[in-house]
Amino acid sequence: MDRSIYLLDVMLKGLMRSRFPNVLAIVVSLAALLYLFAGHLKIDQLSLPRLTPVPTEDHAGEILLSHDGYRENAVYDGVLPSRIGQNVRRFGSWVAGDSSVGKAVTTWFPRVPSFSLQVAGYPHSHDCEVYIEAQTKSGAIKRISIPGDEPMESWQVREISLPASDNIVRFRIVSTDNSSRPGGWVGFSQPFRFVRTTRELSKQLAQVLLCVLTAAAALVAVLFPGIWLRQHRPNVAFLWIPVPGFLMLAALGLLCWAGPQSVGVRRISQVWLGPLFVYALYHSVRFPITSFLTKIELRILLVVLLLASLSISRASYSVGPSGELFAEHISRTLQVGDRSDSRIPYHVVQLIAARADPHGSLSNLLLGPNVFSVRTPLVPLAASPLVLAIPVKIPVVIPNQNWTVFDPEGFAAYRIVMIVIACCSLTAAFSLAALFVNEEWAFLVFLVTATAPFVVHETYFTWPKLEAAWFVLLAAYLIMRGRILMAGPLWGVAYLCHPLALLFAPALAAIVCLTAKKRNFLTVCLRPALLVPGICLCVGLWLLVNLHSFSQTSFLSYFQLADGRYYLSSSDWLLSRWNSLANTVLPLYLFLNHSDHPSINSLYQPSPAVVHFNFQYWNTLPFGVGLTYFFFMLRFLWSAVSGARGWLFLVFVLPFVCFTVYWGFVSTGMLREGLHPWVLGVLIFSVVLWAKMPAADHPRLSRACCWGLLLRGPETLSMLLLPSLLASYKWISSQFVLTDCLAIITMLASLSCLTVLTFRQAQLVSNPATQQKQNGNLARHQLV
Repeated sequence: MDRSIYLLDVMLKGLMRSRFPNVLAIVVSLAALLYLFAGHLKIDQLSLPRLTPVPTEDHAGEILLSHDGYRENAVYDGVLPSRIGQNVRRFGSWVAGDSSVGKAVTTWFPRVPSFSLQVAGYPHSHDCEVYIEAQTKSGAIKRISIPGDEPMESWQVREISLPASDNIVRFRIVSTDNSSRPGGWVGFSQPFRFVRTTRELSKQLAQVLLCVLTAAAALVAVLFPGIWLRQHRPNVAFLWIPVPGFLMLAALGLLCWAGPQSVGVRRISQVWLGPLFVYALYHSVRFPITSFLTKIELRILLVVLLLASLSISRASYSVGPSGELFAEHISRTLQVGDRSDSRIPYHVVQLIAARADPHGSLSNLLLGPNVFSVRTPLVPLAASPLVLAIPVKIPVVIPNQNWTVFDPEGFAAYRIVMIVIACCSLTAAFSLAALFVNEEWAFLVFLVTATAPFVVHETYFTWPKLEAAWFVLLAAYLIMRGRILMAGPLWGVAYLCHPLALLFAPALAAIVCLTAKKRNFLTVCLRPALLVPGICLCVGLWLLVNLHSFSQTSFLSYFQLADGRYYLSSSDWLLSRWNSLANTVLPLYLFLNHSDHPSINSLYQPSPAVVHFNFQYWNTLPFGVGLTYFFFMLRFLWSAVSGARGWLFLVFVLPFVCFTVYWGFVSTGMLREGLHPWVLGVLIFSVVLWAKMPAADHPRLSRACCWGLLLRGPETLSMLLLPSLLASYKWISSQFVLTDCLAIITMLASLSCLTVLTFRQAQLVSNPATQQKQNGNLARHQLV
């Protein structure tokens, strides 16, 4: 194992020492330019797989043998037409609404090893059923259940395998509807099989290509303006590189929304992005990237690329956990539970594409029961130009179309752009840590932060909380550099990414006081006030935009809630806060004591134990930072009690206590609820404290921590795949065989590289000889 790690490390370092970075920059720039021509691939045709119906046994062509209360295409009016199977017949029990009842039996079909069919409605509940009757050679009838969750108001594919050991000779489909209550209907299709010809596989490859081009376009759009600035101003800190591109994209998104009606949003996007991509390609050829970025900075960009590949491949993997929210829809969340937040930013893209009033009827339809002002829209504004630059057909309805790897509705493009922005935002960890430790240790800080399971999860769960954390860290960086007045507007930008930024006022104020040269009453009271003008400017701007319809709904009243309920006794309030605290910081407490909580179970039925266990990587600190690193992190934080007590208690403990008091919506762990800046800060702080510990005094601790970081890779892999592989009825979809295989391979390769990089970097910097050699370039600030 150690030899494999060594060989992979040598290969990665060899690539970074060669011309590989320059060639990669040219390839990515060229791919970004090709993205603008992606419309010529006819995206809507790529999402239509070819399938063949299973022929009936008598080849008579008639499907239904008896169909009392069933008719062809008789499904609920709100069910969108299926993206696949125009040559497949479908039947349903919605003949006269929910009140209709009956039974349908198909004719017999000859045995095939496996086949698929589409189901809709409620085939497992509401007194409705869809199942397979298989006849054996002896004439016995064997019943086979349809796997999967309730598809509800959509057509979803279910894959059926007939047991080879049962001597089955034929089968048929039986459906019953014995309910006249609301939701008492069901639909099913005739059985079919997906065609796996060269042409169909080429369609899947084309969708993969579109994903790659989209990621390249997002990387260039976000990073190139800052890289160009860095070339002309070498003293610009590395953490500013993604900022100009992000803000330019947000301004372009606003122009698309409010631009002239005579000029379409696609044309506006292309007028800016086209010249940008052309110049980026010219610049990468004319000025090699290795000539103005250091080796450490190039390695950081490589990690960003690997992390983006890992997250995009997870989002492109068709198999989700059992009970996944919006499963098999383009807006699938990749997670079980009731959180639809990952698609809320896409609604902003829909409003921009339609040039709709943010407070109009379309906004009310998409965002209801909330209003536009509840979520600040800076991040989806930045994502929208890249989504709209190709001829996608953004719908003006809730995005419930059938899922495909790269859909014509632009949701996959939106998700990829959001992933890339989130990955780029993590670069702030490096420069922030570089204020306290040398570059090699700062690179380890970045690796430990970027590869934490919680952070990986948040990159592909597309809500803008990591971006809000990004600008909170940028504000903290400016405060530490003594530019407090400039930090205020960046804190305001963090608020425009997500309102959670306001909750970290105590932490930023504490940093202002701790970095003051003289600490007295005036310093404590007046210096933090310099942050106020900047944040007030951004909050006031948002108030002005939503002048007549501003609302933050329950965001302002969470402290009154006890596990989501109002007006309870003080004991209930205290119990909910204890549960939140214990579920967040105690290993396995959530899994062992609150697995039945609705917040960590599917909306459709109770989730299996593997799903409950996986939620800990999203909700709890021990698993979120990696259980194999958590106990080392505690040891490093304990060292701050004697050397950096003020930073530990004022910047981390106090804000965490304040958030615990504030958060009362659900009590299943607070990490995902808004602690993103805090988690990133704790990870940075812990590794900085590790760097301050002399390696010669704690050699075993450092060696063990290196191996703990290595074992964090399998933890992350289990978070990515185990809920899908163990709790789902399939591992690879017959519809997406090629793309699923490529997604799994990419996840394994990307995660292996990230894990090995982290392990080898930890070994390098924690070596006593190396540490002593580099002590001359240590922190300009001291944690005291």
